[in-house]
Amino acid sequence: MATLHSTRSVLAVPSEVTEHTLAFCHPRDVAVFSKTCRSARDLIYRSPDQYLWRQLFLAQFDDPRRVLSLKQGQGNNRCSKYDWKDQLQRRIGAESVHLDESGPAKPEALSRSIATFLTVLEEALPYAEDEESRNMRWLARVLRNVRFPSDAPDITEMHRLLALLSLSNRDFFHYCTDSARYGTDKQVSDDSTVASELEPLRTISRCFVYDLRNYTARTRYGPFEDADTINWKHTEYNINVVLMNLREFQRMWPGTRPPVCTLGLDALRAYSAPGTQDKRGTRDWAGVAGHWRRFVCFMDYRFGGRRRMLGQTARDPVFFTDPNFQEATRLVETEFDLIEPSDDPDHDADLEFSFVGHPRGCRALRPDDPPPIHFVGISRGSNGNESNVKGCVRMEAGGIRWRWVSIYDSNTQWSAEGVQIGQVCSAAGVVGNWTGAYHEEGDPAGPYWLWKVPDDYPSQIMDFDDE
Repeated sequence: MATLHSTRSVLAVPSEVTEHTLAFCHPRDVAVFSKTCRSARDLIYRSPDQYLWRQLFLAQFDDPRRVLSLKQGQGNNRCSKYDWKDQLQRRIGAESVHLDESGPAKPEALSRSIATFLTVLEEALPYAEDEESRNMRWLARVLRNVRFPSDAPDITEMHRLLALLSLSNRDFFHYCTDSARYGTDKQVSDDSTVASELEPLRTISRCFVYDLRNYTARTRYGPFEDADTINWKHTEYNINVVLMNLREFQRMWPGTRPPVCTLGLDALRAYSAPGTQDKRGTRDWAGVAGHWRRFVCFMDYRFGGRRRMLGQTARDPVFFTDPNFQEATRLVETEFDLIEPSDDPDHDADLEFSFVGHPRGCRALRPDDPPPIHFVGISRGSNGNESNVKGCVRMEAGGIRWRWVSIYDSNTQWSAEGVQIGQVCSAAGVVGNWTGAYHEEGDPAGPYWLWKVPDDYPSQIMDFDDE
């Protein structure tokens, strides 16, 4: 009788008081409470409002209203219709799936969890030095144990998630094959062990990135499936190639690495790039103007490359394990400036904005999108060569597309296509591919990673003029 009386006394108080008390509990504990009796279950799952679910959500995650309100056109509508209960249940479910050590997740559960992880990334708070993102903290903890089998059901979304996470986040993320485990399940003893485990992935990534058949007008000669879709598999493999190459240059360009290597998941947050906190709602909404660093990778196609990379037979992984295979990585320093609009009514802005591969008439594709950003700049490589740069940034293909050309002695030589990694103005920067500007037969191609640095960031390129 004492137990029954105690239970009745809890439910006898006003429901608002009970909900307020439960808001201090973990969602799993609330779920356990709901199983004690029908009244408790009705209180938790049949409440006329979502007060309790909202409070439980905000105790664990960032407030999505602060993020969605920044998205033009649809923010307020999505905020008012946010389903706190559904989103919290999805996240706790994803956590349960990947913390379960009984074995790999079932395909349906894996697909749902990947979609949930991507939502958590997208709804992380914009970057602020004095404000931690609960979303990123939760992801770092959960992904410490996550496993992604090679036969995952939603392969596109898995590649997208892996591209956003990237291989440099070794403290909490370890790429998994059928024979490897993540984080706490298997401690990595040294760099050689890590390299040997990742070498098969490196070969797979190189096979795709250096296969010239993947660079066509349909793919825009970059990491796209078509004009409307980013190719996240290509993007992930670009990242793999660049990061694994950099592992072999530990003493070169000290301190100059893509920010995911130091910031981790925080590098994906909006406005985490240097000097972009005040770019919201401005003409430079993507934070283009300023100083940038870029790593570019390329291989020696003379070594049987074109026959093997362009042949109709399957891609040959042995090509990349040959002792004679050569691949280079170069650091490029760049400064971008926006093309200022002219007050002259006779000024032909379209002509000024256009460049090889980028015709006149560039406009925002949707009414709610910000206007495209057109820019010029100077790019300087480690060999002392300088080139002029001309490009455009636009909301496109479900993301932020970057494209530009490099011009040497008034001759356009190279073009680059890329996508923003993470949210707008993210420190993670832009990942994509470069190739010949005119896309002629025999033109090489390779990956690059571009990110913004402070204006006073030290140069690591030799000044050949002083020699």
